[in-house]
Amino acid sequence: MKISGSLLCVLTTLVYAAPARQQLTASGVINELKEHRVAFVNFVFTDILGGFKEITVPIKHALQACTEGLAFDGSSIAGCSTITASDMLLIPDINTTRIIPWLDGINKTAIIICDIYRDEHTPFEGDARSALKRIVQQAADNNYALFVGPELEFFFVQQDGSTPIDTRAYFDAETSINRQTQKTTMLQVLYGMGINVEKLHHEVATGQHEISLRYGTPVDLADQLILAKYTLKSVAQGYGFTVNFMPKPISGQNGSAMHIHFSLWDTQDNVNLFYDAANPDGISRTGQQFLSGVLQHINELCLLFNPTINSFKRLIPGYEAPTYICWGKKNRSALIRLPQTSGANSKRAELRNPDPLCNPYLAFAALLASGMQGIMQDYNPVTEVEDNLYKLSATERAARGIKGLPGCLSHAIALFEQSELARDIVGTPAVNTLVALKRKEAAAYQNYITPWELARYL
Repeated sequence: MKISGSLLCVLTTLVYAAPARQQLTASGVINELKEHRVAFVNFVFTDILGGFKEITVPIKHALQACTEGLAFDGSSIAGCSTITASDMLLIPDINTTRIIPWLDGINKTAIIICDIYRDEHTPFEGDARSALKRIVQQAADNNYALFVGPELEFFFVQQDGSTPIDTRAYFDAETSINRQTQKTTMLQVLYGMGINVEKLHHEVATGQHEISLRYGTPVDLADQLILAKYTLKSVAQGYGFTVNFMPKPISGQNGSAMHIHFSLWDTQDNVNLFYDAANPDGISRTGQQFLSGVLQHINELCLLFNPTINSFKRLIPGYEAPTYICWGKKNRSALIRLPQTSGANSKRAELRNPDPLCNPYLAFAALLASGMQGIMQDYNPVTEVEDNLYKLSATERAARGIKGLPGCLSHAIALFEQSELARDIVGTPAVNTLVALKRKEAAAYQNYITPWELARYL
């Protein structure tokens, strides 16, 4: 597959601006798709692990799917249902309609994101997107709104999945005409999919890149993230390479993160609640309480930010990944840092432990729920740390009350299983399902003999 310029940004008008979304109807959307000669609609969703799922429907049946939903077997989807209660329903969110830029002609296809329901009227409590919507609404009921701006890191690699396509380093300029064309084409395709990329640049490791998405509401940005990963993988294959979203795909090099920049706003007065000009740090008591909530609950929710065996191979000292629970201004060794900003509107924090394999709906839900705990329960602010945490001894960290993140997946699972807040976020059945799935993953890895072990111990 080759991407041609004529296929780019086929229909950006279907990436609707927020004010227009209230007027959309299913029949109006489907009629517009027909006018643009769309032949198929991919109805997509994520499972509890963040896996990208789809059902393809011919355009002549798409309106029925939008109005009545799509039945599917939940027992075959991770975290959805059991074989004795397997019938579930996808309810399309027509506000998410896009036309896929790289499919044209007789294969011209649109894409619509769905929520998972138990029946026509009952959202499935274990659906990650629905869980995020619920947490967002709980904050809105108290006049709070979270804004997030994620940074997604990944590796461009050869088809073998691990060999980088280049040997460049951080912010290196691209001097290959072919590679430059491929990268700018990818940006155009991302824009055509309604993904608001602010910048793309080379990261520290060879082959590693990052896209930064413009800030917005959690549900919309989680939608953009799952579509961005789908888009990058699809388009890269057209150029003969692929995209690796593993947190640590190459030993001895920096891993990939999904840093989350975030701020909390008062919806009544439309002000950034993180900002306080009277505070020397520029952050308000409300902001500090939000940070305290995240820091206090990060370990029990770590599984939602770092969900795989490979996640914890990234979270080790020496590779710019956080391992200790604290916050600091401009301190990249801290779990949360406050970037240097100017003005009230731009005041924000950055959570640095999430990685690209997390389910973004659950990651944003965990961030908001834990931060709101800090505000609603009146947590005391936590003292900032400006030291390089990697250079402090274990004794020095202990004396200052600085704890570490879980060191492995099994530890994260055990903490998550005992978390009441996790059950508030996704419900007890989903917690139990995640624990079971992840314990199975940990056991499978424990039983696997790695090439490293064979080389070392043979």
